[in-house]
Amino acid sequence: MTQLLNLPGVNVIDYRLIEGIGIILSLERINKQVICPFCGKTTDLLHQNNFQTVRDLSFGEQSVYLKVNRRRMICPHCHNKFT
Repeated sequence: MTQLLNLPGVNVIDYRLIEGIGIILSLERINKQVICPFCGKTTDLLHQNNFQTVRDLSFGEQSVYLKVNRRRMICPHCHNKFT
């Protein structure tokens, strides 16, 4: 499934086929570290998790939805929070 989606740095960790709705793919980032947009240093400190489902292009007749973790991070260097 991960190769089918073709999104670099992202793994498909689960999928569900729901009759009448479509395919829901649960995604996870491979690299847990991100770069702070304020100071440019890397961090892996998680402040908050928010899962969000977004609609993607259809796969044949099936609607496709991506369930992504919209992580809110905190930088230990400049103490700013960012998504």
